Amino acid sequence: MWPSSISLYFVARLAREKVTVVLTGEGADETLAGYTRYAFTLKNAAMDRAYRSFVPDFARPRVAKSGCFVVIASATLRRKLEHTFIGKDGNSWASFYFDNFFSAFSEVEQNGLLTEEFVREAAPTTAYKNVLDYWEHSSGEMLQRLLYTDIKTYLVELLMKQDNMSMARIHRKPGAVPRSSAG
Repeated sequence: MWPSSISLYFVARLAREKVTVVLTGEGADETLAGYTRYAFTLKNAAMDRAYRSFVPDFARPRVAKSGCFVVIASATLRRKLEHTFIGKDGNSWASFYFDNFFSAFSEVEQNGLLTEEFVREAAPTTAYKNVLDYWEHSSGEMLQRLLYTDIKTYLVELLMKQDNMSMARIHRKPGAVPRSSAG
């Protein structure tokens, strides 16, 4: 269950007392690039291209692990840099996007925490395989492809949660807290 599901249920229940239909803003961020994760990913991809042009392949892992910024940067800044092109695999935009915004653990960390058998069964090629299938079938610039992928995956889940919670008010006794299978 999503943390916001409970409040969404009560808002829908309150709205039902006054109106039949409510329009919400769900989907606007995914269709109009309203989340900062889109700009962050695009900037990191661009900065990574420049970074790779002047920092040799062999030096990048060293910079990421212990690099020169460790000595001069505060702990907070170091943690932030770990989420940029310096600390993530710049060969993969998915690392900037999914590892930073959709996972508690990066794909590399997931593979280290999970057994090989589970990784093979759950995600034969990558932790983000289902989402990346949509990415592969999209076209255009990176932003358009990110939006398309989110519309086909993340937004579907978000709208399902909203639909479940808003419709729960019809099937529940007044004052009953809904039970949801969403999220």
